[in-house]
Amino acid sequence: MTTAMFRLNGKSEPLTVATIAGLISSLGLADRQRGLAVALNGELVARADWPLTRLVEGDDVEVVTALQGG
Repeated sequence: MTTAMFRLNGKSEPLTVATIAGLISSLGLADRQRGLAVALNGELVARADWPLTRLVEGDDVEVVTALQGG
């Protein structure tokens, strides 16, 4: 039995979560209220849609966090 895989920020990873919200939680980013964006297969996903947006094998996900600097 092979494990379903997806790409996260350009790196192949096993697909162990069902939704974008689950992914964000597994990455330890669930507490971030601002400065976090997610694109699924090249399309920005609204934060309100994260709990409903399912991930499937072969998806390409980019998670971007804004860094404050000066």
